[in-house]
Parts: sequence; structure tokens; C-alpha cells
Amino acid sequence: MRQFIGFVVNQTLAGEAETLKEYLVGVEVFGRADFDPRTDTIVRVEARRLRKKLEEYYAAEGRIDPVLITLPSGSYVPVFEIRGVPVVPASPKVLRGRLTVLLAVGAVAILALALGALSLLRRRNGLAAPMASVAVLPFLDMSPAKDQESLCDGLGEELINALSAVPGLKVAARTSTFRYKGRADDIRRIGADLGVEHIVEGSIRTSGKRLRVTAQLVRVRDGYHVWSREFDREFTEIFAVQEELARAVAASVGAELGAGITVIRSSNIEAYRLYLEGRHYWRQFLPGSTAQAVAYFQQAIDSDPAFAPAYAGLGDSYMQMGVYHMGPAPELMEKARQAATRALTLESHSAEAETTLGAVSAFYDWDWKACERHFRRAVDAQPNDIDAHWLFATTCLAPQGHLEEALAEARRAALLDPLSPLTHAMVGAVLWYRREFDPALAELDEALRLDPSYVQASLFKTFVHLSRSHFDLAAATGVSGEWRIYIQARRGDTTGAQAELARLVAASGNPLAIAGGYAGLGQADNALSWLEKAAELKSPQMIWIDFQAPFDAFHGAARYRAIRTRMHLP
Repeated sequence: MRQFIGFVVNQTLAGEAETLKEYLVGVEVFGRADFDPRTDTIVRVEARRLRKKLEEYYAAEGRIDPVLITLPSGSYVPVFEIRGVPVVPASPKVLRGRLTVLLAVGAVAILALALGALSLLRRRNGLAAPMASVAVLPFLDMSPAKDQESLCDGLGEELINALSAVPGLKVAARTSTFRYKGRADDIRRIGADLGVEHIVEGSIRTSGKRLRVTAQLVRVRDGYHVWSREFDREFTEIFAVQEELARAVAASVGAELGAGITVIRSSNIEAYRLYLEGRHYWRQFLPGSTAQAVAYFQQAIDSDPAFAPAYAGLGDSYMQMGVYHMGPAPELMEKARQAATRALTLESHSAEAETTLGAVSAFYDWDWKACERHFRRAVDAQPNDIDAHWLFATTCLAPQGHLEEALAEARRAALLDPLSPLTHAMVGAVLWYRREFDPALAELDEALRLDPSYVQASLFKTFVHLSRSHFDLAAATGVSGEWRIYIQARRGDTTGAQAELARLVAASGNPLAIAGGYAGLGQADNALSWLEKAAELKSPQMIWIDFQAPFDAFHGAARYRAIRTRMHLP
């Protein structure tokens, strides 16, 4: 990325802006002598990453910089803006003419500012002396029975977690790397997609109590195998294998190890197996799978009552069940708190447990100071943990109205996990909170491009359309969440909406959905009564009521303000 921005800026300042085409960038920046833009997407992929990097920088550290550099969509010619005075190079002749005039009145200073801004951007945003970076691909199951998927996934995930704690090492997140599971893609293409310099790949084979792990470290730019190693050990030595692998990878890519390498350990190998099974099901993010995860984590705890990660996983699962309405929210959130607290007692720097406690503090306690404290501890303990970043953004910062920092946290998650539909959906969600509807829809469309079946992205698109009063478009997404009756009423089917609402009330359904239904029918008092009911029941979705279209008209009402006061919202 450093070479990319340096090349396009230098070409433009030299009056060669019109030469900046995809082919030239592919050849000069990425060294593709036989570059074919029709089949090789590396320039477009990296340009999207660079645009996001620039946008993130100027939204945070660079917000007071005197010179702004942008790369417009569909172009590789950067635009320089000297605080409200845009300078867009049109042609070498025009540019040189402008420079001739400007030099006479001190334009050297302006160009110095541009180059200085580029230098500052490089230093502050990780573009100078590129950070060591690596991705760990899913390990292949080479066991005769092909029955070690959970072990293969677990080893890859734990290697990612161990490397993520190394200072100065950028590690591609699990969601992005696991998209390549079962695929035979070119290493150089994978590296370009993930924005990393090195790839770890390997396989696992088990036989009785023996374990054979084979791993290779591959350099992305030329496909060169830096090293290949084989570990033939007793299964009980798997933790030592993980640590040796992590240290070898970190040392080989130039990261400073310090005390950063730590791996999950248990005195009971069966507890570790059960924990990996629990993680396998938890990662599916489905109600039924979450219930299975709880069972496996509990079995892991029964096998090793001092195994902190199993408690952290159990806390994650109970919190998720509460959000999914898989039981009374207060009971499930309390179970989540107890499990996460136990995990921290056993392992004081568990980012996972801190994240769970942060979410519980938001969803159940409405204790925003505690919530923020837990999330900041989580991101400090594990800076590459995408869950900590996006949950911090959406459940802690956004409900309090800290939308600029929320966007920075969500974008941090997306930069760490660029191929994850979840992270793009969460950026879209925060943009929706900020009422930036078109950028929100663009991010949500990107999430759906990555995974057309990703329901959460479709749901947030529904929310955006509702905020714009585009009720037909909201209905067309096919995903309405709690607002099905509200949409029905706002589209004019009041009779049908009244019938559906009566059935939902009789069944003691979701009070937030009932409140939305009454809001759609224009019955404000009933809507506010059911919002109060939702607050009494500690419905997790209450923390986002300020952003939901059904309740926009109530923001000035005393009863609505009382609900917010009860939730300690600023």
C-alpha cells in the first residue's frame, strides 16, 4: 500500500496524472509484467483498501491536517485538497501551467504540505516501513477418517490468536482466512486479497495418540517457501506445537516477539477437544448451534474446572442466546456474566471475557462506564480481536452517541477482517446510526456481495429504508426483524397489521415488535406502553431505540425521555 500511494502521488505531482491507468499501476506497483486487468483484480482490490485507509485516517488522526489526499472511486489519480481548495490535475500541460503560476506565489509550500501530509499519513497509518503481516489459512485434515475438522479449525484459530498478541504484527482475522477453507487458490492472490506479506498453511494427521502437524510459511510476493516444518508428537503436546509454530512464524516475518506469544493450555487434553468443538458450533452464529456450543463448553469445564477459555466461550454463548431471545434475557445475561467473570478470575487478561462483560453491561445493566471499561481492556489485551472492535462500536459507543469513535472502531474491524460480511455490515450499521444512508447501503451491499445469504446485512438494509420512509424497499429485502407489522401498517394494510398485532399481543410476543406495530398504526400511547414493557424485560435491542424509525416521532415525548433516563443514556 505504501508503494501504491507513493507511486500515484509522485506521478501526479510530476504532471503524469493521465498515465495513471490500471495497467500501469499493476506493472509498476505490483510488478506484474504480464498484468491483465481483465483477469487480475489486484489493483482494484488494493485501491478499495487504500480508499478506506485514507478515509479512516482523515476521520481520526488526520482530521486537522492542512492537506487532504483522496483517491476517487473509479480513478487512480489522487485529489489534493488544501483545506477547501481542491486541486485536481487534468493534464500535464494544465498541471505544469498551474505550477508555474503557483511557484511564483509560493506554491512550493503547498506542494511541501502535500508531500508532508503523505509522509505523516505513512507514519501514522502504518504505511511507512510496512508492518509485518501474516495470514493463517485453515489446516487440512489428512487423517484417514477425515474426522478432525474441529481440531484443524481450532489449531488454525489458536495460531491466529497467539500471533495477534504479538506487538507490531498484523494478522488477518479468522473470518477472512477461513473463506479459503477447502479451496485451492493461488497464494499470491490470497495474499493480495488479505493484504498480507506471508501465508501459513498446513495439515494435521492423527493416529491413535499421535499427532503430526505439517506447516509451511510462504512469502506472498513470489510464492517462495520460507520454511516447511513437521511436528510428530504425542497429542498431549499440541500446546507446545502451537507455541513453537507461533514463535517460528513471528520470528520469520520480522515481528518483535517480546512476551507476546501465549497459547491456550489445559491440563486435560479432552477438555481442549471439547472446547474446540464448542468453538466450532459457536462460530456458526445460529440459535441451534449456540445451544450445542453451550453443551460442549460445559463438558469442557466439567473435564477441567480451571480451563479459562471454556468459561469465556460459555459466557459468549449465553450472551448470544440472550440476544437471540432463546430464553429470558435477564437469566441468560446473568449466566453470561458469571461465566465471563470466572474466566477472568482464572485468566486475568482474557479479551474474550472482557468483551462478553462489556456486552452484558450494555444489554442488561445499562452501565455505560463499566461497558466502556471492559471493551477498552479487551482491545488493549487483543488489538486484533475483531469481535471486540465491532461490539465496542455497536453496543457501547453508538448507543451513547459517540458515533465518530464508533465508526473508527467498526472500520478497524473491517480492516482486520476485510473479507468478512459481518464487519462490513457493522460499518454499514454505524453509518446508518450516523444517518449516512448512501454509504451505509454501499457497505451493506458489499457484505451481501461477500455472502448473499448474510441475513444481518439485509436486516440493516431494511432499517436504512425505514429511516428514509421507503417502505416498499424495506419490504422487498425479505428480512424485517421486529418491524414486520410496522412495515405492513405503513404500506397501508392496516386491517392486516391490526390482526397480526392482536395475535402477537395474545401470544405475549416480543414487546419491541408490538411497540413497533402500534407505532405503525399511529397509536402512540400503546406504542410507548410496550416500549416501557420492553425496558422492564431488559430486551437487548432496547439499546438501539434512538436509531429505529418506528420511534423517531417519540423522541420529544416525556415518556420516551423517561425510558432513556432509565437506561442511563446521555
